[in-house]
Amino acid sequence: MAAAPELTLRRRISTLRNFCRFAHESGAIPWLLAVNSRVRRTDEEALHATSRDMSGPPEEVILKLRDALAVRGTPEDLRDLAIIDLHFYRCLRRAEVIRLDVGDVDVEKRTIKIRGKGKSVMETLRVTGPTMASIQKWLSVRPGLRKGPLFIRLDRASREFGRLSDSGVYEMLARRGKWIGYKGRIRPHGLRHTSITSAIVRAAKVGRAFASVQKFARHKSSATTSGYLNKAAIEVQEVMEDLPTSSKPSP
Repeated sequence: MAAAPELTLRRRISTLRNFCRFAHESGAIPWLLAVNSRVRRTDEEALHATSRDMSGPPEEVILKLRDALAVRGTPEDLRDLAIIDLHFYRCLRRAEVIRLDVGDVDVEKRTIKIRGKGKSVMETLRVTGPTMASIQKWLSVRPGLRKGPLFIRLDRASREFGRLSDSGVYEMLARRGKWIGYKGRIRPHGLRHTSITSAIVRAAKVGRAFASVQKFARHKSSATTSGYLNKAAIEVQEVMEDLPTSSKPSP
């Protein structure tokens, strides 16, 4: 039998991984399939890769949503606020957020443990003070025992406090965007896109190395991070134009 094309193998592995994730979230199995079907691209390949949607909600929309959730402060609001903060302030991917368990959070050290994209081992990440405060507020009202999934379902149809699913997070953010009157669509990865773009602008303003943004986004290739430059081009250009061109003081 002829070997299956690389793309076919990727699809089969992806299907198997998604099935195992579904079984894990349903409580049928206690483990997840850690198989990386992605082929790492070189910097040159990443630079010339087909463009993809790197758009996200404006930063002011995210802040407006945070304020609205914090003011009302129901258990569901506090859960959703913590999810948004992890996406935006720690630049986590959707899968990294929903796989978090209560035991992965260290409040005193202000760290979380995640299994990153394509990683077989857990890595420890430090989070901002406000982000940890959001997680603590959610934990203070989170029903059920202090173990298991960090983010759980709160709908009435759920008899048990099961892990919030991929689609659950996606639908929650879309619904929250409409709730505050945002005309666009808020997506989990859109929050990450805005996070990276904002980090690029802030790094340029304070003269921080571009590599710091790559480290923050946890991109293997600097070319991947560079793909966000066009999104931040106008603001970055303004920062560049403000940089001095001479050691002599301006007249």
